[in-house]
Amino acid sequence: MVKMLMEEFGVKNSVASNPLLRTPTAWMPHVLNSFKVNIDVAWDKDLQVAVTAAVVRDHDGTILFSVTRKFITIDSAMHIELLAIRCGVELVLFNDLDNVIVENDSLLAVNEISKREDSMSLWGNIVMDIRGLCNVLGLCSISHI
Repeated sequence: MVKMLMEEFGVKNSVASNPLLRTPTAWMPHVLNSFKVNIDVAWDKDLQVAVTAAVVRDHDGTILFSVTRKFITIDSAMHIELLAIRCGVELVLFNDLDNVIVENDSLLAVNEISKREDSMSLWGNIVMDIRGLCNVLGLCSISHI
């Protein structure tokens, strides 16, 4: 889905084009009565344009909801990864789901959100938004895949 959006918007992916930065993954089933949100991004560093995609599935793998967004003036991979996670969490909250597992392939972003202390990074406000939204959701975990 992200590849199709990249082509539609004319965006090349600086991260996806480097095989050392990506590892192939497959959807894995999860706990009954829970939901999984898989998130991915495509980012063109030169144009500072990015596309995000989030897909919500139930425990059987049935796609329930999805969202894509295009962002401009994105200056780093960390910035777009955090925005993508926030979009995925917002999608779940908007559709009134709980017991949610959010999966993202950016270990740095997941670690920043998972820290106990306030984020003092450039993207601290986005991190705090994600944490606040997850608190509203109740059962919400963000993990690296």
